[in-house]
Amino acid sequence: MKISLLAVTLSALLIIGFGLSQSSITVDAYTSHPSVAPQGVIFRYKAAGLQFNVPVGWEIEALSDRVKISKQEGEDRFRMASISPLDSAPANVTLDAQFKAVWEGVAAGPLKDTKDFKKASEPEKGTTGDGMPLISQAFTSTLQGVQMVGLVVLIKAAKPTVIFVYGTANNSAQSDKDFDNLMRSIKKIE
Repeated sequence: MKISLLAVTLSALLIIGFGLSQSSITVDAYTSHPSVAPQGVIFRYKAAGLQFNVPVGWEIEALSDRVKISKQEGEDRFRMASISPLDSAPANVTLDAQFKAVWEGVAAGPLKDTKDFKKASEPEKGTTGDGMPLISQAFTSTLQGVQMVGLVVLIKAAKPTVIFVYGTANNSAQSDKDFDNLMRSIKKIE
């Protein structure tokens, strides 16, 4: 019951948004929305210029301003990712400056009602498998007495794209593996 309330609360927080300007969405996918992937599918997200593999059994839903991917594991475990393209920034705005604004928006928006919100590490810079620059920041928090973990990622794709990941800290090894594979599969649309 507690996790169901957490999922509803988190969904409401994600609907409120990041406090940043979102762009409109055009999605090309192999499944109807919302749906559970019966087999792994490649999801092409035109608004962001990205594609990624959705693991078997994960639910994917295209909303007006983002794509939501989630997996509920029993009553007490879940993980959710929200992928949102932002309006393109002026050429002189660095990825670091954009990430700082995204991080502040997340802290003041979806995570404002959590307790013990703190960074789990320093921001990490890297690239996707096909070379798109990214910055990521892990965090922890407590929501309604449950230990939560998350990740904020900003990818320099066709448009700057935020990936906000949030879930219970006690996910299964399979869920962790599925999610890691999803994140590693992100690349430019082919």
